[in-house]
Amino acid sequence: IKDVIAALDFAIGRELDSVLYYSEMKKYVTPSAQDLLEQVIEEERKHVVILTNIKKAL
Repeated sequence: IKDVIAALDFAIGRELDSVLYYSEMKKYVTPSAQDLLEQVIEEERKHVVILTNIKKAL
């Protein structure tokens, strides 16, 4: 289980890094690209929730 938790922690961290990266990118792109990035950010946030729920279930 330790390895699984470590893998989940790693994955959650990468998802959060992605949210930060795409959020920063929004400052430098067109409004239409900002809308697309917001959709990507929402997907990444969903992934964080899913991974966190899996971790809690262990």
